[in-house]
Amino acid sequence: MTRGRQVKLGFTLVLVALIVGGFWILRTGLAARNELMQAKSRAQMLASHQVSREPARIARLINEVNGHVQRANALTHDPIWWMASHIPFAGRTPNAVRISVSSLSVVLDAVAQSDDALSSYRRRPGHIVDRALLKIAGSILADVKQPTLNSVEQMQKLNLAGVPSVIANPVKQVRDQFVAAQPYVEQGQTFIKVAPVLLGLDTPKTWLLVMNNGAEARATGGIPGGWATLSAKEGHLELTHLETNSAISAQALKNWQDYVPNDMQALYGYDLAHLPDMNLSPDYPTNASLMNALYEQHTGGRVDGVVAIDEFTLAGLMAVTGPVNIGKRHLTSGSVVDYITKGVYSDYPNPKKKDDAVMDITRRVFKHLSYASVRDVELARALIPSIYRGRLHVWAINKSDQTLIHQTVLSGAMDNPFDPTHMAVIINAAGNKIDAYLASKVDYKQGQCLAELPYRSSTLSVQLRNAAPNHGLPSYVTPRNDKGYRDNSQPGSTMSAVFMHVPLGSEFGSAIINGKPSELMNVGTDHGRDVWEFHVELPAKAVRTLSVTFDEPIDFKASTPALGVQPMAIPMETAVEMGPRCE
Repeated sequence: MTRGRQVKLGFTLVLVALIVGGFWILRTGLAARNELMQAKSRAQMLASHQVSREPARIARLINEVNGHVQRANALTHDPIWWMASHIPFAGRTPNAVRISVSSLSVVLDAVAQSDDALSSYRRRPGHIVDRALLKIAGSILADVKQPTLNSVEQMQKLNLAGVPSVIANPVKQVRDQFVAAQPYVEQGQTFIKVAPVLLGLDTPKTWLLVMNNGAEARATGGIPGGWATLSAKEGHLELTHLETNSAISAQALKNWQDYVPNDMQALYGYDLAHLPDMNLSPDYPTNASLMNALYEQHTGGRVDGVVAIDEFTLAGLMAVTGPVNIGKRHLTSGSVVDYITKGVYSDYPNPKKKDDAVMDITRRVFKHLSYASVRDVELARALIPSIYRGRLHVWAINKSDQTLIHQTVLSGAMDNPFDPTHMAVIINAAGNKIDAYLASKVDYKQGQCLAELPYRSSTLSVQLRNAAPNHGLPSYVTPRNDKGYRDNSQPGSTMSAVFMHVPLGSEFGSAIINGKPSELMNVGTDHGRDVWEFHVELPAKAVRTLSVTFDEPIDFKASTPALGVQPMAIPMETAVEMGPRCE
């Protein structure tokens, strides 16, 4: 056979193989699609049932969904699919199908391991929160955590450029579902661990509930807008004795120094004696102890600890309790955040009436929570996203309770196992409500190792984008108290105090704002970190970037630096860029 005929025959064989392979992928792909559609139909039935009331039915549905997905996975994981997924460019489509189906398969298979436990579960009559169900949930979360995190990573790496929308769109939906599930698999066990203390399952608890408002930024989630007492008994929650910030803020805590280390006294000063500024530090136990002491001084009452929530936590609760009506406003879980941080100021120009309205929203939500049939699973669904995003904090007076809380992110402690190595804290220094319009991005970049010294040069940058308009906002929202009491000559502008928290022993280098040198306003320490304070002027519609260079001690034990994320009205973005390994 001549060489030309050999080439022609080889080309023909390759063409035939491609056609046969294409038909095979089309045939098995359609069969897999059918299995996935049936799985989706059964999964939608899952969403319409409550685990706590129909566990056996839920277990059967999970098993059916898993069966369909496992069959789809088998159909898309033969040698032909594998080879097709490795073809340059064209292979992106079969690869996207394989990765998304296999990700679903692994996670659902892990969930299905608990089918027997769910099938045999029987809720105890009269119990809002059932320990047996919490135990099953904890087991499921332990099984699915790593598969889910691995799936998130794989799905986010997929290159969908050139993938037909009929494939790309469902793959994106699967990816989004995995991302949405991440808070639950990462922090679901935190809720289960702390639920007995938080919900008063062992002994009744009375908490001081502090409501933070992100329209005026503070380290742990906004200015405290008021407080109430929250009783918890066997999972039943009831809110009483509400007081607004306007009724409390004028009173100073007389012995505030007794609750604050000397270095923090020097850094933050007398502001810590007043409720609106008791959370200037990102260390929540310090903030909570101050608030508890002020509550005792103000009321003579006693509580078991302090729970802090914000507008996002309230929105999570409303997702299970339903909407509320305030005046002419119909507020839902999707609209309440924007209303509390922006809209309420237009409806209530009077500060006292505004505070009353926000507390009334809180009261109504907790009233629904008290009287509606909200059980353990619904509470977990409501609260876990806020736990994950650092918007819900708990501090207990009882030492054993606090030891338990301290082992979780709920503690908000700067010396717990989840302690960040670096953090940029943005504080509203203007006394206005412009932070509802403030977007922030924090970047930490490890630099070069210094020759013959156990230090490296690094950079911590904060970009602040002020989207506030320069007209049309209520005067209560726009004052510049840093320029003079209720100065409204520059509506929409604000002043942000930025506190840079870096490893102890760091040496300050330089600071610039949009390329111009910036003055260092204050220095100090807070819970084992050096803290540098800068002030950033932000006109309406402006963008300012504060960039600080410094030399920091090399931590040979830490594999990855942890950048703290401050809860803001517009969620803060963060990024970490690793530097070279230092010997």
